[in-house]
Amino acid sequence: VVLSGSMEPVIKTGSLIMIKPPSELKIGDIITFITPRTKKIVTHRILNIKDDKKNKVTNISTKGDANKAPDTWILEKKHVLGKMVLSIPYLGYVINFSKTPKGFFALAIVPAIIIIFEELIRIKRIIQLQYENKILKLESELRERNKKEDDKKNKR
Repeated sequence: VVLSGSMEPVIKTGSLIMIKPPSELKIGDIITFITPRTKKIVTHRILNIKDDKKNKVTNISTKGDANKAPDTWILEKKHVLGKMVLSIPYLGYVINFSKTPKGFFALAIVPAIIIIFEELIRIKRIIQLQYENKILKLESELRERNKKEDDKKNKR
């Protein structure tokens, strides 16, 4: 879930993004990574990639599209969680809301209560139909019995 506007207008605040492990990284890719110092998860665009052959490391600089300056950290490939493949605007708000007690109640408990209530109504209707069918059957048997008794009386 994107929590800031640093990638506006490409990725709107509150968007849900999907990432995949990157097979290769290139300048311009939008990546999600863990910042080296603060260990926060951030999604920004790759600004530069440099191979440090001496230390056998690839250094990656990033920048949010809406930010004026590049990020102050330098990443290594190990910090990269994935490359963005899809952004769904505003769906992140729903996901974050669902993590709150009110959101969980509204998005999980209420629908469950509605489903249970509808099932109880359906079960009640089934029982009612069975009861009505039983009454109809008993009434039919009673009519048959009365008819037989009337037939016996008429024969006498």
